[in-house]
Amino acid sequence: MSWTVSRCLQGYLRSASFSPRWVRPCSKEFHADAKLSRKRNAHSPLLFRRAGVIPYSVCSPYLPKLTPTLGYRLAGTAPVSHSSTEMVNPDDIVSYEYVKELAESGKGIIIDVRRPEERDTDGSIPSTVNIPLNDIAEAFAMSPEELSSKYGLNIHDVNDEIIFHCRSGARSQQAMEIARNNGYRSAKNYKGSITEWNAKTKR
Repeated sequence: MSWTVSRCLQGYLRSASFSPRWVRPCSKEFHADAKLSRKRNAHSPLLFRRAGVIPYSVCSPYLPKLTPTLGYRLAGTAPVSHSSTEMVNPDDIVSYEYVKELAESGKGIIIDVRRPEERDTDGSIPSTVNIPLNDIAEAFAMSPEELSSKYGLNIHDVNDEIIFHCRSGARSQQAMEIARNNGYRSAKNYKGSITEWNAKTKR
């Protein structure tokens, strides 16, 4: 937390208005006296002797800086989540219809990141190549030529569209992000994955 924000809150937290009625478990349920107390010196004022939730009305102007830094929520706000799967760009997601067209034509690059035994149990989408999630980082650290040669893919360069799927979209989201971080900027996620595929193709 920046010391600008700290100084703004320091007076309130030491005042009589900071009473035990604000002291209650937070989203991460840790104790301030154990984890947030700081040694007093010229640059780091002593804060938070008691575990508690800071009233929203007091520090709402500092919410963008304060909440993610402290790691727990302010009273009157929703819990903060840093899950990548909750911050999804719609352009990164492909539909069942789109995947079906690619699978039937055999022209798309679709990678299944489930474990082999899951494919045996739940089936697989036609024309997909299996690269389990645990192997994705190593695989996409390769050049397109090396990756294609090892896994039988048809990737010409890092701009080719690559679609990932798993069981329900979470692991394939991770795989997409790993691929993009390695330069494969057209990687996408079939969020519905095999769960949606099986439900719609078996109707």
